[in-house]
Amino acid sequence: MEKAHEPLRVEPSDLPATTPNGARLFSALLGAHLKPGEATTLEVVYVLTHVLDPSPAGIVSQSEPHQLVYYHDSAVLLTPYHVLEQVTYIKVPSNRIESFTKVDPTSRAGAEMKYGTYYNRMPITYLPISVRYEVGPFAVVEKLERKVDIPRRGHIKVTDQYKMKRDGAWYKRIFTRNFLARPECPWIWPFANTLLSSNKDRLYFTLLQGPRYGWHCTFTTGYGLASEDFLFESVDGRRYINLTFGFPQLDTVVDDFATTVVLPEGSKNPQPIVPFPTECLPPFSVLEDYCVIMIFATDAGELYLYVAGRAKVVLRKKNVVGEHSVPFQVYYESNPIFMLADSLTL
Repeated sequence: MEKAHEPLRVEPSDLPATTPNGARLFSALLGAHLKPGEATTLEVVYVLTHVLDPSPAGIVSQSEPHQLVYYHDSAVLLTPYHVLEQVTYIKVPSNRIESFTKVDPTSRAGAEMKYGTYYNRMPITYLPISVRYEVGPFAVVEKLERKVDIPRRGHIKVTDQYKMKRDGAWYKRIFTRNFLARPECPWIWPFANTLLSSNKDRLYFTLLQGPRYGWHCTFTTGYGLASEDFLFESVDGRRYINLTFGFPQLDTVVDDFATTVVLPEGSKNPQPIVPFPTECLPPFSVLEDYCVIMIFATDAGELYLYVAGRAKVVLRKKNVVGEHSVPFQVYYESNPIFMLADSLTL
């Protein structure tokens, strides 16, 4: 039987504490106060990004597809509470472990290391450890800019612009023409396959810039979404779009993610509902496109007629990971008169 989980609100804590390495404290707000003698179980999930240090920092040959990295942590949980008993398990993706710190009692079984059991640890106890192991190539999205265009009619158009790199050790070699014969960004094809296997329509894929020395890529994907699957009407009469935040590859971090939702012409008072903090730029109502009667022709030969400005919402977030791939909504007030704009103007 699957355990029932109740999500808790987590906030940065203002409690004064001397923590190592600039660590910060957070408070989890329980749904109900615990009475004396009562107990509860908390499951805390957190994701660390950019914590692997390449070792060595630079390599000379790309013939070897793997590299060594260091992972640094603590053998005991860093907490402001007195801990009676605890154990730490660290599991890496490879059995090829070069070395790891031993803090007795320590044991290893394949790709997993066990630290503890430790007893009666005082608050803010920190026991630094390092694990050096082999890892395959992995990608990082440095920047992802997504634009969602909601037209008055027809498919919703989505355009994603990626700036991506292969993370890890630097390649120490002078550029030669031999690199031109190398495959173009081989690690980006899984992303295209993910899009192809989803419910997206009219998918296209464009490689704007090949890898520089085999490590960087800039490319664009675009696709259409059926309006009836993503656009709805709320009980108060407002329209809203239901989308998924984040990135289709759940095991890849996006350093800088921005999604822009461009609303239909004449819409107003947009309100984004996101289940975690984001930076909303600019303020909700901003005019875009045209404020006079104008015909705009797309590359596909479709014609759109704008007689007023279009509002947009821009949501930005740093360090986006798979756990951020959850639904979010943008509510807005729609003016039905603009549905007749094409006929009235023509």
